[in-house]
Amino acid sequence: MHHFKKAIVKSFSLVVAVLERSALAAVATMLVAQALPFVADLKRYRLLENVFLIEQHLEKPATALLRANLPLVYGGVDLSPYLIIGALMILWGVCEAERGRLARMLHRIDADRREARAEMDAERKRRKMREEIERAEKAAAARAKEEARLRAEAEAKARAETEARARAEAKARAEEQKQAASPIPEPAPVPPALPGVEGTDREKLLELYAQTKKSLEEQKKNLSFLAVDVVDSTGMKHGEDASLAERDFRQYRKLVERVIAANKGLKAAWTPDGVMICFASVQNAVQAAQDLIRGLEHFNRQVKTIKADFRVRCGINAGRVMFDDSVRMEEMADRNIDIAGHMQKYADANTIYIGAHAIEGVRMQGFRPAQKKVDGCDVYEWRPDGSSEAQAAAA
Repeated sequence: MHHFKKAIVKSFSLVVAVLERSALAAVATMLVAQALPFVADLKRYRLLENVFLIEQHLEKPATALLRANLPLVYGGVDLSPYLIIGALMILWGVCEAERGRLARMLHRIDADRREARAEMDAERKRRKMREEIERAEKAAAARAKEEARLRAEAEAKARAETEARARAEAKARAEEQKQAASPIPEPAPVPPALPGVEGTDREKLLELYAQTKKSLEEQKKNLSFLAVDVVDSTGMKHGEDASLAERDFRQYRKLVERVIAANKGLKAAWTPDGVMICFASVQNAVQAAQDLIRGLEHFNRQVKTIKADFRVRCGINAGRVMFDDSVRMEEMADRNIDIAGHMQKYADANTIYIGAHAIEGVRMQGFRPAQKKVDGCDVYEWRPDGSSEAQAAAA
């Protein structure tokens, strides 16, 4: 539509320009022609004579029409040429004014087009901005929903851990009460007589029972168990980027695996953020726990990326346990292993708890009595901030 209107205005402007220049040329010709009669011997000047003849040819119909309708001769002077010149001058002025009006119209058409284009560009920008705002709002809503989901999962896990710890403590207290009520273990029961089995057959069965029990006892070994768990692992991940948290816990696991290998761990069983490790000696178990706690200082300063520092609880216990290289750590079940886990649950952050019976006869620097009992066992503790004497003074 803009181009169509502009083409019409330009065409009309061209017509007006032609008419204006024609009127101006006619005025100039008639003025020159009015002076030619005063030129002596006009026929000698071919060009002037042609101008005069052209002017007469063009002027004659107009002057005849005017003379026929208006009295234009006054005092012997014919005014019709001057009237025609005046009319042509008026026509020239009108054409000049119309050209200016058409030029302003063209300018206004271009300005309207520029305004329309600017409005369209502004509308596109506003629409794009609205779309970006909508995308940002949707992304924020999605992030808020994901954070709410993670928060709910973290709270649920924290509640589950709290309930599990409460159950473990209740079970430990029950076991302590049970052991206090019956501290002396009962002798192994003798297999009852089987119906229809007498004399020599019964003796064979007793012999088989004794040999089996002896074989099982021979498979038992003096072993030590180290239980490690990350303090408040669920709370550490709250509000953190899930990928960064996963990366840091992977790096922590690698640190633990290096400590296990350096201290000759026999086998290990992992939970999401904890581990139970089997060692051949108490010294290896204690050294592994101390190396891990000391290594966390560098790990927290140089390796991890989340805000919270990694802190661990460590529990150690030792005793004779049935051991088979082909049996996984997860499948091993013994009260000595359970006590190591209970020691860990009662320990403070970056602290080692170990039973007095496990540390007895072993030279362990830095341990002191914790004035606690776990599963009926006196507890010794180790902290990384000094020797037993310094810790006792601090206490």
